[in-house]
Amino acid sequence: MIMERNWEISQFSGTDIGHTNFDLIDDGTLAVALGNDLIVEEFSDSDVRHFGGVIVDYSVRFIGVEKIYSITAQQWKIILEKSIFTLDVASQADTATITAAFSEAGVTEINTSTAGYVESARTLEKMSFRGTSLRSLMDTLTSITGWVWDVDNHKKLIYRQQERKAGPFNLSDAPDNTATFPFYNSSRIERLGAYNFVRIEGERKLSSNYTDIYSGDGSKKLFHLAVDNMVTGNEYHKFIRGPSTAAKNDVMY
Repeated sequence: MIMERNWEISQFSGTDIGHTNFDLIDDGTLAVALGNDLIVEEFSDSDVRHFGGVIVDYSVRFIGVEKIYSITAQQWKIILEKSIFTLDVASQADTATITAAFSEAGVTEINTSTAGYVESARTLEKMSFRGTSLRSLMDTLTSITGWVWDVDNHKKLIYRQQERKAGPFNLSDAPDNTATFPFYNSSRIERLGAYNFVRIEGERKLSSNYTDIYSGDGSKKLFHLAVDNMVTGNEYHKFIRGPSTAAKNDVMY
């Protein structure tokens, strides 16, 4: 039995992970363990679920003769964050990639093929995943396709266009103010999926040929230097000069 004043549910649609905290009185039949599924549903209709997830933390205390569990659980999306896979993809539909990735990660408890929940957006030309989490896979695919993803309270993966609903009326530039109505200041925005990166390689270009002459051991460069003599009085000086140009002589002593 849940204690009336000590429970809450924070549930998020989309990629954010919700949680629930509550105190539970043990009636002698409870078997609480980390990693166990936790479902909060209507007593009279099990199809109405308010939360579905995994127990990530709990503690036990006693009040008189009663044993109280304080439990924290996170939505089933946490499974995707903890599951790792490696996969190469070439010319494969995004939905087929999802199925293959979940299989490689060994995650079979989440339904990835429910009609109307998982829809294909495009074919993936070439992608490689190395030690990647399933959550990262879904984030990558939705950034490319513009789809949204989630895991609902019945362990069904959602990967599809964001939900839309037609209004009960139409807009028109020739409205009749009954079924169609006027509009103004309209704009149109088109978005493409964002890619992680784009790599551009320039054309290969070879430099012109250079000729260097090395000494016999092949490790030292051999420079051809000129030797100039200079006589000053009774002293005889010898200068070693580098290759000379009309503009400058580099002198090496």
